[in-house]
Amino acid sequence: MDRTMSGRQRLLLIATGGLALAFVIERVFVSSLHARGTTLRQQTVVEEASLRTQLRIQRQKAFILNEDKTYDRYALIPSQDRKAIAKLLREAEQIAKVSGVTVLDLTPEKPSGSSRETTTYQVQLRAEGRIDQLLTLFYKIQTNQFLIRLDRFSLSPKDDQATLLRLDTTITMLVLP
Repeated sequence: MDRTMSGRQRLLLIATGGLALAFVIERVFVSSLHARGTTLRQQTVVEEASLRTQLRIQRQKAFILNEDKTYDRYALIPSQDRKAIAKLLREAEQIAKVSGVTVLDLTPEKPSGSSRETTTYQVQLRAEGRIDQLLTLFYKIQTNQFLIRLDRFSLSPKDDQATLLRLDTTITMLVLP
């Protein structure tokens, strides 16, 4: 038995070894790079969507702050009342945010029901969301650390499919002196 190879057999062996080596390199390095690239693309898409949402919120916040400055000089509410109303607005907005409800309108009313013991502040809230989000909102208002309650509320379907409900409510906060 002769163990020497002819030139053609050597060439065939080298070509087969080269193909096997290329296959291994492709499997080990290129496919892992491809998988990493795919993961990074997916993360980029998620981050871009998050950034777009945050930018939209920042623009809305800037618009709201600008509107507040525009009408600030017309406010005839005393400073202490303004702070209490601002606290109620922040708390209502935070509760809505945590609940996942979309706030359409949040409008303060002038302080009412002032007595020697308490002062009552109210805001009108218009929001929309799914029923589970609205129930979470109601629960969070009822279990809030401040003396906040819902005076009245009205639920109506937003559209024909009724996947979202529209909420109109009055939120009242009682402040002790």
